[in-house]
Amino acid sequence: MPIGNNIRFQTASGLLTVTNDGGFYTMDFPVDLAEESEAPPALVVSLGVTPTWVGRNRLDYVVELVSDDAVCWLTPDPQALMEVPGRGVIVTAPSSDPAFDYVCRVFGPKVGILEDPVTGSAQCTLGPYWAVKLRQTRLTAYQCSRRGGQLIVNPTGDRVRISGQAVTTTAGEFR
Repeated sequence: MPIGNNIRFQTASGLLTVTNDGGFYTMDFPVDLAEESEAPPALVVSLGVTPTWVGRNRLDYVVELVSDDAVCWLTPDPQALMEVPGRGVIVTAPSSDPAFDYVCRVFGPKVGILEDPVTGSAQCTLGPYWAVKLRQTRLTAYQCSRRGGQLIVNPTGDRVRISGQAVTTTAGEFR
């Protein structure tokens, strides 16, 4: 439902508000913290690399790798990813590019998404994770999928505000 520059959606996770501020769209999500976890064997096999840290949030495994190159050049085995418990795998690393604080990629073949191009919901976990690790409250992220995308992530308390630009692909009116 539009309210001024805001659009509000009722979702399975609760109320989602999207604000348009000069071409940047900001979404306000609940935090979804990852707890450190042991890596299931299928996770390491599917990624073909050794993680520096592994965690688990409500739905996904979160894997930190040693470098942004390791994340961006990763070629996971989609069949082996299907064997990893949970919904999907979020892979991340600190960025060597000073324009970004961290990079990430998100894989979800179990839900029909081999790789998501830019994933707002992953930032509900990555924002709080990197905020603590980097001691920052405003973070810039780059999702290095083939399409790629930049995000501004602001975790505060039990919420994460995620901002980015969007491209309109379809427009219409419902009556």
